[in-house]
Amino acid sequence: MDRPFIRGQVAIDSMRDNGFLSAAHALAELIDNSIQSGADRIELITFEKRSEGSATSRAVKRIEKIGVLDNGSGMDSETLHLALEFGASVNRKDSQGIGKFGMGLPNSSISQCKHVDVWSWTEPGEYKYTYLDIDEIKSGDLESIPEPIKKEVPADILAALGDSLPSTGTLVVWSKIDRCQWKTGNSIYKHTQDVVGRMYRYYLDGEKVSIRFKSAELKNSLYIVNEEH
Repeated sequence: MDRPFIRGQVAIDSMRDNGFLSAAHALAELIDNSIQSGADRIELITFEKRSEGSATSRAVKRIEKIGVLDNGSGMDSETLHLALEFGASVNRKDSQGIGKFGMGLPNSSISQCKHVDVWSWTEPGEYKYTYLDIDEIKSGDLESIPEPIKKEVPADILAALGDSLPSTGTLVVWSKIDRCQWKTGNSIYKHTQDVVGRMYRYYLDGEKVSIRFKSAELKNSLYIVNEEH
């Protein structure tokens, strides 16, 4: 009987534990990908939901999703499919990029969450979509990276992006977040701005790249921005 070199469940758990000090460093990896794609405008968005209060506790906001949107060149279907493969990279020869070994998008994402959605487009409105889901991988329901399909960005997420997207770009959204040590949008902003500011000060000081932070709250089935930095 043939036996695999590495069992899938063991491998995916090991990958989740690999190499990222915090959610801020994982998000910086996505920002690095955006810069490599030629983006000069990047948005980091936290999507929060307010819990219902009770007689003994007040309602609090907690992060449900985290997104990174850029206006880079976007990816065609083949490149998008490759981008979620562990160890694959179209930037391997770029000695300056954090993500040159192809572990950036999938590894940074699963280090913080169990589900990642990716939309990318090289022409206005031509959104290609694929995803990874840890639970589906472990159960055997997801044995390979889904072929990218045409799919619109959901209306609830789009509302937080101003109901419009750049003519080209990429949107990465984390959900089923189970490993992020910070639970609110303000905490993500506070810690990530320090890390991103240090890592990308050359781009920021030279005004080569604009990085904005947004916090959106779920209201009437849409995420509405209530804070920007």
